[in-house]
Amino acid sequence: MGKATIRDVSRVTGLSTYTVSRALSGSPLIPEATRTRITELARSLNYRVNAGAANLRKRDVQTVGVAFLGDSLQMISDPFLLSILGSVADALDERGMSLLLTRMNEERKHELAETVQSGRVGGLIVIGQLTWHDYLNELARRGIPMAVWGACLPDAF
Repeated sequence: MGKATIRDVSRVTGLSTYTVSRALSGSPLIPEATRTRITELARSLNYRVNAGAANLRKRDVQTVGVAFLGDSLQMISDPFLLSILGSVADALDERGMSLLLTRMNEERKHELAETVQSGRVGGLIVIGQLTWHDYLNELARRGIPMAVWGACLPDAF
């Protein structure tokens, strides 16, 4: 059996997706007996909460993206950058947060903003500016939460 959706649980229980969602999140608005019945049924259907969707709804994404800019695999294996990455991962872990590591090249540039806007991450740490300086300034003007590590340029936001 594949992974069930909240709609599947709703259909089987005959309850709305809102009621099922509230029950599965432990809302006191749903009677305990109903919460228990829904939880057990969801488990039997192999339902798992889609954390990304839930975080996007709550606007509480507990993942930070670290994006290496460029095509060079060598950058990711650089001992200095690995040390920085390890420190970031440790700091996030202490706060109960996760890290998403990605590498972006010029062809995938648009995915940088989409990673935040889709709710996959709450913000970005961008390593290396390459020729992306103007694009990163554009993202900053659009309110994309990010920190950029690299050379300090005079017109950076």
